[in-house]
Amino acid sequence: MIVKTVLNKNFLKGYGSVLNLDGAKEWPDISRERQRDYEALRGDWYNVGRNIREGTRNFRRTRG
Repeated sequence: MIVKTVLNKNFLKGYGSVLNLDGAKEWPDISRERQRDYEALRGDWYNVGRNIREGTRNFRRTRG
């Protein structure tokens, strides 16, 4: 009987969210997420370039 009660509560909760027509859904701010992605990707490539420069510099020092 407990399983049936839990299923009924979950079913009613899901069914109620489908019928929610007042627009209470909070939509993600896509532009802010894109900016964060851009900044993270830019930082990653900056680090790649820095590592290549440092590696090249160290290689030149050791090879003479």
